[in-house]
Amino acid sequence: MVREHPVEFEFLPPSQLNGGGMDLSAYSAVAASIECARPEILEVFRREGKSAPPVLFFRGEPPLREVARWVLWTDFPEDGGPTMERQLLAESLEYYSLASLYQQCLKIMTSLDKEKLLAQITDTFVRELGAESCIIWLASPPDSDEMMIASVRGVISIDREGSRFFLSQTEWAESIWKGMPFLAPSAANRPDPPNRERATSLYVPLVFQEKAIGLVKLGERVDRKPFSESDRYIARIIGDYAASSLKTVDRLVRIEKISLRDPETRAYSAAFLADYFEKERYKATRFRRPLSLIFLAIENFAFLMEQTRESLVAGALARTVEAVRKVLRDSDLIARVDPGRFCIVLPETDYFGSMLALRRLRKAVRDVGGIRFLGGEFALHPFFVSATYPRDGNDFQELSRLSEDKYLRQQMSPLHRLRLVEKSFWDAFDVLVGKPEYYDLLRKGEEVPYFTRIRQDLGRNGHFSLPREMFFRIVESVAQDVASGGEARGIVIAAGPRPEIFKQIFLSYGTEAPPGRNIYIVGQSGSTRFDAKNLMYMAADDERLMEKEIVLYLKENGAYGLFAAGRQEEVCGFNTADEWLVEAMMEKVQEMYLLQGNF
Repeated sequence: MVREHPVEFEFLPPSQLNGGGMDLSAYSAVAASIECARPEILEVFRREGKSAPPVLFFRGEPPLREVARWVLWTDFPEDGGPTMERQLLAESLEYYSLASLYQQCLKIMTSLDKEKLLAQITDTFVRELGAESCIIWLASPPDSDEMMIASVRGVISIDREGSRFFLSQTEWAESIWKGMPFLAPSAANRPDPPNRERATSLYVPLVFQEKAIGLVKLGERVDRKPFSESDRYIARIIGDYAASSLKTVDRLVRIEKISLRDPETRAYSAAFLADYFEKERYKATRFRRPLSLIFLAIENFAFLMEQTRESLVAGALARTVEAVRKVLRDSDLIARVDPGRFCIVLPETDYFGSMLALRRLRKAVRDVGGIRFLGGEFALHPFFVSATYPRDGNDFQELSRLSEDKYLRQQMSPLHRLRLVEKSFWDAFDVLVGKPEYYDLLRKGEEVPYFTRIRQDLGRNGHFSLPREMFFRIVESVAQDVASGGEARGIVIAAGPRPEIFKQIFLSYGTEAPPGRNIYIVGQSGSTRFDAKNLMYMAADDERLMEKEIVLYLKENGAYGLFAAGRQEEVCGFNTADEWLVEAMMEKVQEMYLLQGNF
């Protein structure tokens, strides 16, 4: 049988030809060993003339299949059409069909993006096999036995097909492990038609190095014809290319993840950060949403590298990054930009949101950066700075430069120069305000050495001794700014021996504060029934409020703080417009009096 056409052979000894009398015209060809090429046998064929069949000589074993193919090519059917031409035409069409298929498979091999690759595989299966639907399941990375749905084409029901299944629990698990395409009954929720083959689906296992990495299910053909052996052959070719390409993409993804992460801390690399920030910046611009960055600098990184081992510092950094990652959301990202510096990207986060994130981050890393070396104890000194797009800059370089400037300015802030970060609120209050006798010198116009410890910073910081009436006018200025702040958000905390006065001052500019402006008044006494929106009274059993007064005001584009120790008709103390000092003192007040309000 050659291509489903029978070819009959008759085996005769050479002596039968020598005797003559045989009608050779009944044979299409004569095949003989080269030893039979003797003159008496060749003379027999010469006598037959044109009616003699062609003679094919061979050496060794008889080439029966080759002779049969030659006979089919040269034989003429009854209708006069040459079989050889039809055969060549069929083989040419098959060649060009396979060449087109391999071109599609090459496109599959060149797809390096997983989503695009799955779409290309689905298109190739549907186009080459004429299927009305296509579903692709891929093996789950943690468990290769679990198949998860990855791509769908056509009208199907996910609930019926199953978004996931376990390979070992299916009826045709053995067929999948063999790696050959097979037919199975369709899972459609309708009665099977009389012809079962019309109700079958073609399953194509995706096998790579004898391991099943996926499964493709092709629904019925559009023309409702059954899948043939030729269809299975084509499906296997596509499946082999698809499996190899999917495995290559998975490897590239793993390599990319490894190369995009810092090997010491497992934070992302600076290259990945630049690409990720540009994508988030594009989304923030398009949808007019905020985007914030937080830069984390280890102030004593160089010192620790000199005094301890590099491996110990790397371990402390890794613990710090892990603590930061636990606080972040799934959409947030931390990357290492320098050996001692990191950057955190916070999508959908404005200025006040970044400040709240700073508080959480500072608490998270407070006790994780310890290092023990040669009997001594060391610790990382993390320093956080935030910047918001587009408020502080239009690209990563601008935001980075602004954060560097903020970092340098914060180093000069009283918060850090006086080491107030780790102190309690009232201890920090006493450091800022100083002793009462200092103000006697101030009222006389003499220089107070203690006050020179705090840089005035062009008037942003300073000590005062004022009449109480003037002090209340300063508080009125704060209340007026709160009332006229527009849509900008802000928070005010006022505390003192007479909270009713603060209430009257803030309500004098309107019974309702603007949206996003919250006012908290803290005191030992006073009415708690403040009939005003966004204004809340908090009773605190704190005797220090009988002699000390506080006004803290923090907004998106500025800050102000008053720390006063009041006498009868005179108030002395410290005031500042340093936003880092105000924000830190406000955080301490909120923790001390359990003020749960945020921005």
